[in-house]
Amino acid sequence: MNEKKKRMLHRLLLPLFCAVLLTPGQVSAEGYSCSTSIPVEVGVSGERIPDGMEYQVVLEALTEGAPMPEKTVLTIRNGGKAEFGPISYTVPEDYQYKVYQREKGSDRFTYDAAVYTVTVRVTNDAKGGLRAEIWAVKNASVQKTETI
Repeated sequence: MNEKKKRMLHRLLLPLFCAVLLTPGQVSAEGYSCSTSIPVEVGVSGERIPDGMEYQVVLEALTEGAPMPEKTVLTIRNGGKAEFGPISYTVPEDYQYKVYQREKGSDRFTYDAAVYTVTVRVTNDAKGGLRAEIWAVKNASVQKTETI
């Protein structure tokens, strides 16, 4: 009687074991990500510009669900450089962002009205990880620009 129960148990467990092994699952490799930052620069030119002027640069996602940095508005004092980021990516895809300067409304200044479309292309690299490349176009141009 015990032998019959063992055989019956083996007959039930073998298909169950095979079903578990053949069921697809999602695997996530730790470290399968990359980070990058989007550099921006505010140039100031002209005469009699007051010291301490603050300029705001804004980053908005154009791609739904695109990863965003902690700060999406940068304040740059007296002009200079800053970065949006780091931004961490875990899925290969093209992510697009809009970058522009927020105008504060001053009768003595002309703010840059350019709108930049920034593309971050995340691809698989040869080492099994991800890598990102960044480029931008100004005012819906087809020509890439060196600076934002």
